Amino acid sequence: MPAPTPPPLPLTAQDHPAVQAMLAQAHLPFEDLSPAAMPLFLGVRDPGPSHDGAPGNLIAIAGLEVHGDDGLLRSLLVLPEQRGRGLARELVRAQEAQANRLGLRRLVLLTETAADFFRALDYQDTDRATLSPRLQASPQFQQLCPASARCLSKSL
Repeated sequence: MPAPTPPPLPLTAQDHPAVQAMLAQAHLPFEDLSPAAMPLFLGVRDPGPSHDGAPGNLIAIAGLEVHGDDGLLRSLLVLPEQRGRGLARELVRAQEAQANRLGLRRLVLLTETAADFFRALDYQDTDRATLSPRLQASPQFQQLCPASARCLSKSL
């Protein structure tokens, strides 16, 4: 019987190289990430045994940025061999809970490939022009994500 998947947990600055490598491999933006951003990232680790007592390798991640009252949900990634287990849905729910704890009023995201996934989680298509100037000025909106990326949001 396989080991149960551990819950999403906050990442640390030590996870920064692994997160950057995962995002680069998946052709997702990582250039603006610093080690200081990692505490608002959540990750799921491989529950397999570790020979040296170190935590397992990351198998799924999701990031959060705070922009005033809005949160930017970013960098949702599940390794291909781990897909189909509900990890992405679990990470989104965990980030929504974190955003609530931080007092954010909504989560916003940009995606080129997963709009239907997010719509199924009650995210709505959103006109970028209706977003706060602070959020629109973020690197994700200004330079890292193409203008063709869909913008979706969810009130919390």
